Amino acid sequence: MSWKLTKIQGNSPTLEFEMIRKVMTTTQWGSRFNKLEVGETTKEDVFASQARAFLEKFEDFSKIKDKPKDTETSEEKEKRLNTAYPYYDSEGIPTIGYGFNLAVQDVFMILENYLNPKLDLGEIDKIRDLKFEKQEREKESVYILKKFPDDTKWGEAKQKFQENYEKEEERFYFNKAELNKNINFFNSILQSLFLYTISKQKAQRLLAGLIDERRERLEKKYQTAFNLNENKRFDSYEQLALLSLFYNRESLVKQESNIGKAIQNKDRFRVWFEIRYKSNGGRSKGIAKRRFAESNVFGLFDGIERGGFDNTAEWSKKHTPTLQEVVEFAKFLYSPLPSSIEYEAKIDEGEGRSRIEKKTAHNYIDYIKAYETEMMFEGRHTLAYFTKCENHDPTIDQSKWQGKDLLLHYTPYTEWFDKFFVSLPTASHCFLLSSISVFSQPLFHPLTITPNIIATECIKRALNPVNQRLDRMRNTSFLPNEAFFISTGLYAPRGSINNQGLKTHILLDTPSYFDCDSFTHPQDIIFYIILHDQLGSNTRLLKLEGCPKALVEVKDYQIGLMGKKFNGLIQTNEKEGVVYCFEKEANGKNSPNLTIYDKFGSEPLATIFNLRSEGNNNA
Repeated sequence: MSWKLTKIQGNSPTLEFEMIRKVMTTTQWGSRFNKLEVGETTKEDVFASQARAFLEKFEDFSKIKDKPKDTETSEEKEKRLNTAYPYYDSEGIPTIGYGFNLAVQDVFMILENYLNPKLDLGEIDKIRDLKFEKQEREKESVYILKKFPDDTKWGEAKQKFQENYEKEEERFYFNKAELNKNINFFNSILQSLFLYTISKQKAQRLLAGLIDERRERLEKKYQTAFNLNENKRFDSYEQLALLSLFYNRESLVKQESNIGKAIQNKDRFRVWFEIRYKSNGGRSKGIAKRRFAESNVFGLFDGIERGGFDNTAEWSKKHTPTLQEVVEFAKFLYSPLPSSIEYEAKIDEGEGRSRIEKKTAHNYIDYIKAYETEMMFEGRHTLAYFTKCENHDPTIDQSKWQGKDLLLHYTPYTEWFDKFFVSLPTASHCFLLSSISVFSQPLFHPLTITPNIIATECIKRALNPVNQRLDRMRNTSFLPNEAFFISTGLYAPRGSINNQGLKTHILLDTPSYFDCDSFTHPQDIIFYIILHDQLGSNTRLLKLEGCPKALVEVKDYQIGLMGKKFNGLIQTNEKEGVVYCFEKEANGKNSPNLTIYDKFGSEPLATIFNLRSEGNNNA
């Protein structure tokens, strides 16, 4: 696939900051990181200023100790809004400013020059005592706070959290939901024991320095993947998304990580998927919002127009995918995951009841659907619940929802599915990719009243350009690996298409009629159906893979309330909500006709003539 970066455009930089560098000590046993060091003053460029603007949006600065007073002056308000106090992040780590980790010694030492009052470096031991330690216990993350020196504050905590207190160990333990629910109480303890603040102006300068330091390290890691040389630096939106991930959690973008491997393989869709759906192991709704924004910044397709960071969900809505992009994306969605993933889903049984069920996702689209509609976030709710809260659904108790602007960065997969695939069958052009050829020129004969599968000379001539093109590619050893044919309310007649050596994908709109006998190697065909739901509001792309149950031969079988009878073989695919009907053999050949029905409709979605039973197309 192509790999094009979109260069960041913006105003001239204005912020000055101190450069921060890692000091390395080299010995006969190798190089070793020693400490962070502040160096000369420099200015941001466009990339750095935009990266800071993004991180300021998603790294919380507004932890305010005191609520505003009725008598607050404008000067007092300005100071309050531009002063940050220490707080616990979602993982129980003492933090200040724009996510500056107080428990990391190197960052702590850099903060000496930025905190008010001037930082006593002896405080590092105190702040370490106030850090929650994360442990895994019985498939759940547990956050443990050991006894800290202040007996008065420790006593207050013991009185409040008796059920969470382990007397022998002298410690508290909380699950993620309990920790987040009570985080304000622990913030008050942290702020009473660590009496330092940071101004917004100084925090911005420190953030700029940390961005610069991480940017330099990333540029060294990914020189080859992003084709960097000594005269080039990170300057694109794609690289900004990577830097944000690196700032938030360095392990996500190691070269051996899933994101790192996808970048080096120039696999844009896989990078987008890994950022959006696989880099939120803790199932935090806040991190989910940030990952959606980062994946939007990275971009699902090349050349998406970006804007400000307040509403990144709007970006993809401005982009109209080309047929090439849609086909490539469809290929990706239905390709298998590197390994099947088991997950726990919350199944709603109605009347306030629910149960937990283990499920397995085998391909990318299965995992995407599960992530957005079934997986639990912070042990309680799915993203669908939080989305309803943001939409002010009257059935949801809004007082329990503490989220912020999720929908400004999150577009449900059903919406972009509809946008990407609803216009796919109407495409009327033909083009070539490096590994795939897409044909949607007039090679299908219009359906009139009754399917007529007798080829005419006119239809054969319509097929000639396709075969001539394939022959030219074969003669130049440039035959693509796969071919996509687009059908819409039409069928292919018995004019021959030589698809030897091609895995052939047929995308069918509804209703469609298609004759496999047009292809030299029909056993290499894989079918898809573009299906609208009952209300017509969403679009699904079904890959016809059948179901694991064996075919059952029936006579005069009545499906549901459709009032339609069949003779032959039928199969019901509960997962996709369709019924496959293998009817009588066509034209005296040992190849049945296959008609696909929605379980709830009487009209066929598609009929495939002369379906071969061998190969991948035996639905």
